[in-house]
Amino acid sequence: MHIETNRINMLLRWCEYAYVVVLLFALTQGPVLSMWFASSLVAPEGAASAQLLTFIVVQIPALILLGFRRVPRSSLIGPVGLLGLFCGWMWLSTLWATFNQHTIVEATTLCVTFLTGVYLARSFSLLEQLILVVVAMQPGLLWSRYAIANNWNNSVDQNGNWVGIYFNRNSLAPVAIVSCLAASALLWIVVMRRGKKLPITLIAVLIDAILFGAVMLFHSRSNTSVGGAVVFAAVWAFWTVVRSMIRRKRITGQSLQRFVYPGFIFGATVLTWATVRLQSVVLSFFGETIDFNGRSAIWNYSWTGFLDRPLIGWGWMSAWRTPPFLLRDLWWSFVNTGWSHSGYMDVLLGGGLVAAVLFVGAFLWGGYRHLSDVTKHNAAQWTPAIMCFVLATATQESFFAGNHFLWLLFAAAVAGNLSAVNSAQPES
Repeated sequence: MHIETNRINMLLRWCEYAYVVVLLFALTQGPVLSMWFASSLVAPEGAASAQLLTFIVVQIPALILLGFRRVPRSSLIGPVGLLGLFCGWMWLSTLWATFNQHTIVEATTLCVTFLTGVYLARSFSLLEQLILVVVAMQPGLLWSRYAIANNWNNSVDQNGNWVGIYFNRNSLAPVAIVSCLAASALLWIVVMRRGKKLPITLIAVLIDAILFGAVMLFHSRSNTSVGGAVVFAAVWAFWTVVRSMIRRKRITGQSLQRFVYPGFIFGATVLTWATVRLQSVVLSFFGETIDFNGRSAIWNYSWTGFLDRPLIGWGWMSAWRTPPFLLRDLWWSFVNTGWSHSGYMDVLLGGGLVAAVLFVGAFLWGGYRHLSDVTKHNAAQWTPAIMCFVLATATQESFFAGNHFLWLLFAAAVAGNLSAVNSAQPES
């Protein structure tokens, strides 16, 4: 009887693994958008509703399982709770948004995907998460490569950049680079297994996944994801050195909290400021200018909009659909855009300084909470590195959004290793 129960539990676990692969695959967005693409040409509004419903339906099992497993109160009093308050504030912004019908939908999906990220952190170990991410990225990349090889419509943009089934190079590239990064983290774990024989077949598979993702990234020519990968590598290298120094007892746990982590945040802040100030020089390395794709103009317009309502904002994802915002300069009313091409501008416009404080607080607190995991896992660097990757790429695109896998991965990283928490224990 006990053996039969174990078999059933194992089967259910594998079914859940399969579900998460489908979940992550769907939230890369390309598959769902492609599925309803033909309908969008005939009935755009109906297709948009169908796409939204598809995203919600695929996340419902995660919400149910999270409700069943629960998150202990001790974990809610921290970065998870603070990021939850951020999502709640954005949902509350529906009350003062001009286009509240759009705001409540966008805010609800933001909350749903946040909870799905918490589900991922609550249900799976770091190793399991990495494996699931690598596996989930492959179908979209393979599907895109097949579409490009067979000259499907819209699989290559007018500039010759690969977009596959994702309709945009900056949508394909994050899938490709996250596949590379997660596979690299797994390869790190395999290689760092000291005293054990290296599984050559597994190493070959991981290297193949890295190279395949790199090829897709290269042909997409997306500088946003390349920049994010540089940030990821720098953060990974920093915490690798810290791990080594801790194990050699050159850094104590107390100094890690008092000096190393504040120093890391200060250094990251200074580098970010320097990059923004010298962005024309940085962009020149990628063959771009400071006005590429009109982003600088959009950012300036977003910033002035934030200054008009600095405390509570215009409502989540509402500003670019609000006439008083768009008509501040008449010439801008001719520009067809629905977002700021910057997650940070979206946050400031959507929820003002209140939202910004909650969001930054969740990130900082999340990083601080995870300091205890620095030496516990071979790839503990993944948590701060993937958070910084999402933060870096969000400077150029609106990746803080519901139904997007990057927002899910960010939420899971902020939540941390919740799978080790025994929900059966009484909460205090």
